[in-house]
Amino acid sequence: MAAASVGKEIIELSTFNTVDDLTCSICLDLFTVPKKLPCGHIFCEDCLFEHAAVQVPFLCPLCRSTIKIPLKGIPDLPNGRLDLDVCDRIKEFQKPEEEKWIECRSFGGTGSQRGKFRGPRGLAVSDRGEIFVADYRNKRIQVFDFQGTFLSYFYTVLPEEELYPYGLTLDSGGNIWVVGRASGKPTPASMSSSLAMLGYCGMTTYSSQYERELSSSSTSRDFAALYTRQGRYLIHFDIQKTKWAARGVAMDTKENNVIVTKVAENGNSVIQVFKQNGTLLRTVGDEQGMEYPHYVTVDKEGRVLVSDSAGPYVYVYDQEGEFLFKFGGWGEGEGQLNRPHGICTDSLGRIFVADSGNDRVDMFDSSGEFLSHAISDIKQPLAVATTRRGNLIVSNSEM
Repeated sequence: MAAASVGKEIIELSTFNTVDDLTCSICLDLFTVPKKLPCGHIFCEDCLFEHAAVQVPFLCPLCRSTIKIPLKGIPDLPNGRLDLDVCDRIKEFQKPEEEKWIECRSFGGTGSQRGKFRGPRGLAVSDRGEIFVADYRNKRIQVFDFQGTFLSYFYTVLPEEELYPYGLTLDSGGNIWVVGRASGKPTPASMSSSLAMLGYCGMTTYSSQYERELSSSSTSRDFAALYTRQGRYLIHFDIQKTKWAARGVAMDTKENNVIVTKVAENGNSVIQVFKQNGTLLRTVGDEQGMEYPHYVTVDKEGRVLVSDSAGPYVYVYDQEGEFLFKFGGWGEGEGQLNRPHGICTDSLGRIFVADSGNDRVDMFDSSGEFLSHAISDIKQPLAVATTRRGNLIVSNSEM
């Protein structure tokens, strides 16, 4: 029987020769939610999700045996319970005194080719590890795997016109809600609706002048549209056009309603909550004096968090739309913000804010207390998203 000394405790590894036996062969890290395949090999649940998304038929990554996935999916595979217990104990004693975030990889670049961007805006990550990016000026949504490899794209088209996508989010069924501005021009025939670890996506430059021109168009309108993950158009509804094309979107986890930001010309900007048929249920935040909110997210508790880039604050509301608190404030110091953009939370409840004016991503606890600068020296970060594995994806755009 082998034993491994970890920290101040001796952990008996009754069926393991080394800590390598507790390492997933896909991610090369200690198991997280280990799942055992019929062939006997064990991998992280999230790693199997990502592997299954690109491997048809599903083959064991080690022995290449054909694997029949249970009807209820990968979560229904048997757990490697002993593996999980030992890994959790090892991780507890391997925790560093201060969390360090490192860049794993970047992808993207400027252009209209597949995998390139002309104005990346919203970000979303699926349970399968797919990364969805709103490619604004190319009028499309691009999809990448967890390694940053291009998978597919689809144009954001409505029945009669094309849509410039700004914000996007996934609903409980894996479909994609997109908010953006329609130009009022007919959809070109070529745009049929066919079909970033802390790693941050080095994306592209963009023209704010272009957005101002689109905003001033008398024929343009704002919409929320729903697509399948393969890009098939489902439904859309009209949302009141504002002076600025920037709109954020998130899903209400309690009622599965659509939450959209709205920038008002009089400075009294708000969040709007819609049913999926387009019925406006309520307006949130009209008493807080938000100026320019356009990124919004919902945490695991159902709280709604919105960043106000002109404030500059992050406002937090409960599921019913009642104001709870705000944090931030103008400056360069710890806990201060300068033109905050993207916002997201992780499974631990931590809040990540793309502090665009300070060229960094800041991390706060669930009460808004500053924890650290997760990333420093990233030029103008825009959108942020976290993965089930705890990685952070960031889009950035140098003006």
